Amino acid sequence: MTGTSEKQIAQLRASFEAAVAAGLLRVGSEPQNLFLVWRYDGVGFRYCVKCYRGKKGFSIVENDEAIGAWIAAGELERVRAEAKPRASRSHPLGTLHLLAAPKAREAERAERGRSIGLGDLSLDQERAFSALLRWVERPHARLLTLGGYAGTGKSTLLGLLARELGDRQVAFCAYTGRAASVLRRKLGEAGVPLENCTCTTIHGLLYEAVADPETGLVIEWRPRPRLDCDLIVVDEASMVDRELFEDLAKHEIPILAVGDHGQLPPVGGDGDLMQRPDLRLEQVHRQAAENPIIALSMAIRGQREALAAVKSDSRVTRMESWDGLEALMRRELRSPESADEIVFLCYYNQTRVRLNALARALLGFTDPQLEARERVICLRNARFEVGLVANGMRGAIEQVAQHPERSDQLQASVRFAEEGLRFEGRLAKAQFGRETRLQEFAEIGDHVRSWDQVGMLFDWGYALTVHKAQGSQFRRVVLCRDDPGRGDEKGRRWLYTAVTRAVDSLVIVGAGI
Repeated sequence: MTGTSEKQIAQLRASFEAAVAAGLLRVGSEPQNLFLVWRYDGVGFRYCVKCYRGKKGFSIVENDEAIGAWIAAGELERVRAEAKPRASRSHPLGTLHLLAAPKAREAERAERGRSIGLGDLSLDQERAFSALLRWVERPHARLLTLGGYAGTGKSTLLGLLARELGDRQVAFCAYTGRAASVLRRKLGEAGVPLENCTCTTIHGLLYEAVADPETGLVIEWRPRPRLDCDLIVVDEASMVDRELFEDLAKHEIPILAVGDHGQLPPVGGDGDLMQRPDLRLEQVHRQAAENPIIALSMAIRGQREALAAVKSDSRVTRMESWDGLEALMRRELRSPESADEIVFLCYYNQTRVRLNALARALLGFTDPQLEARERVICLRNARFEVGLVANGMRGAIEQVAQHPERSDQLQASVRFAEEGLRFEGRLAKAQFGRETRLQEFAEIGDHVRSWDQVGMLFDWGYALTVHKAQGSQFRRVVLCRDDPGRGDEKGRRWLYTAVTRAVDSLVIVGAGI
């Protein structure tokens, strides 16, 4: 609480405890907030301080920065305490609903993850894990970096580390919302109790939403004065630039940065955390090494003739000419639902726009506007009470229509099956089919003054650039080689990142590999 001493915070907490004891606040299964109302002496205005019970005890949030100064000056007097049920606020962009999760599959994955123990680690993993535990117990430096190529078991080590640390407060985070969503799923599969796990974007960890006290809508993001954790774990750290890392480091909490040191550096190349990792996982597991996709990625890293190093296998195929691309897309895109399993990757945004248009035509979507059953990708984070619609999440359009009051917007329902979410709200029409993301309100019209007025930013999600796909994986990948074809380190990293997006099968279209 800004400007407030520990003694004054203790007094607030004592008032909260007294209100609980007096029965003013019912503490049960349903969360409730207590509003402590204070009066400014000599002014007559009343402001409120909200105190609520959380997993770690009592937390205090104030709705006016000036309150701290008034308390410090001794000019506040407690008038009364009252309990209020937690209210649900409407969001200007729409609503977000939780879908029923496949509990049996989640339980099976979690049980399989819990069965993984230290005896299952390779020698490479054992050494790295021992070093991790020693550093966590006595962090001789504020930052430890762990790099691991595809197939070396980074996710396994993160899951074991989370289970080993037990009750310690660990904040897991990632650069993009999509990467944070993938990390949360992997932790669950590793048997980590997600109800006790903080897993969010770096932005969500560093900043807290400031809501309008009347409407409940977010009006700004304020830096958190402190982070309530003992350790920060950053996944997909190769995407994190210097400025964002320095924002994390300001809190002086030990940071474990985990990433693939073969992938692309941050956009702009400023501050690559994975350039020289302190710990490295480079021993690819035997089962992973038998996968031709992993074998190809290893060959790319080793700067060898890539395809010559890969055994003939239906999981990795190559088409030297683009002439057969349309026929390939026709075979792969049998229905809109088939697009859930496959993605077309490329280098340039103009290529992505053309591939998305071709995919729509082959699927029978003739309207230039968005249609039901189409696949889309989110381009901007939006936080709701029940969760996050994250930049990079792919979803399916369930219903869509022209917005009744806004000619520049669509009213749509988007289902995110993998994340178990459904968004219902407004989408900006101008974003679809663009080579770049909307950056200025003026691109919509003079009447627009905020991103809430613009609506959610989505585009067709059949084709993505490799940069956009970083942090995600897909069952089937068709890599369209429109890249400059450089043989330098940057070119190899791009190609390695592209190849390792594929899980089950990879088709490479074009020469140069």
